[in-house]
Amino acid sequence: MSFLGIDDYREARRQFEISFIKGKLRDHDGNITRTPAAIGLHRQSIQEKLRDLGIQTEKVDHHEDTKTPRKNKKQVAQFTVVDFL
Repeated sequence: MSFLGIDDYREARRQFEISFIKGKLRDHDGNITRTPAAIGLHRQSIQEKLRDLGIQTEKVDHHEDTKTPRKNKKQVAQFTVVDFL
């Protein structure tokens, strides 16, 4: 997406942030902890950005099909981006 066609700086920046964050979330399989660490933000900061930019996410449970419970393993919440435009 080209942001050069947008005349307003704030809107161009907003559109860039939306595209950037959505792409990075996809790159990190929606992991809400690894994504901000990879791009230099705190987890709380990216959650605030998601809310401010209107990016919706929904929690995905990748382990509901498995028959073996995940004992003694750290469960990591993963999210998927819900397109809103």
